[in-house]
Amino acid sequence: MRYAGNNTLSLTLGTRRYVLAVGRNCLSVALYIVYSVVQFRLSAYIGRIYGITPYIYKLAATLKMNLVLKVFLILLIILFIAVGGFFVFLYMAFDSGPIYSKEDLIVNFEEKEKQILEAKNYFNSIVPKETFVQIEFEDGQLGIFHIKRNGVYDSNWNIYMDSKKVDSLLQVLHWSKSELKTLKSKLDKANCVSAESGNPVTIGWQRSGMGMYFYKIFNQNLNDSLITKYNDSCTYIFYRDNVVLEFGGGAIGPQCFPSFYTEK
Repeated sequence: MRYAGNNTLSLTLGTRRYVLAVGRNCLSVALYIVYSVVQFRLSAYIGRIYGITPYIYKLAATLKMNLVLKVFLILLIILFIAVGGFFVFLYMAFDSGPIYSKEDLIVNFEEKEKQILEAKNYFNSIVPKETFVQIEFEDGQLGIFHIKRNGVYDSNWNIYMDSKKVDSLLQVLHWSKSELKTLKSKLDKANCVSAESGNPVTIGWQRSGMGMYFYKIFNQNLNDSLITKYNDSCTYIFYRDNVVLEFGGGAIGPQCFPSFYTEK
């Protein structure tokens, strides 16, 4: 591509030569810019990754198209590759293992009810008053350790149990490593991984894809008003007495219990 004088640009594609009127035709200018970016930037970069740049141009040259359609075809293919690559990246980055169901959540509660309640009661006993704590144990570290105290919220992700940061958080809670290890042990026995303070106390069972299943355990049996609130079949399912089942959706994927979609 070169400047041909008289406010025109000369563009050669294969055996064809195109002259773009730069001064008079804004569309031609736009096509020139788009084509330049596509040819020398995007197509070359993506082509190096996927090894398909020659095939894109061969296809465009084979088909008897005008310049606009050729540029459109190249952009369309690049868009397809980019979108496809994005979803492949999401799958590889965020695929987090097994998929569970509401039935699995219930079976675990029926088998581990005593241990779940023991973990809940112990957690309640060690959280200071007027303090919110959310903690999750994951692969030898603390995947989540959030604290809210005196109006200050301190969010922490993926920190090692033996780190100085954990030591400082334990001091805020007046805990030692002993409380931390005991809590983990009780959650392990309940086949659970996390706890969140309050009424209800929320005990996290397992992650499922990018979502997670929980038990919300109240200090008292739910009245009719609370049953209505905590029984929408999407996020919450009233189980019995003072226990509600919960599903928390992730960044992508289902946002409700799987049964919410299948029973519609």
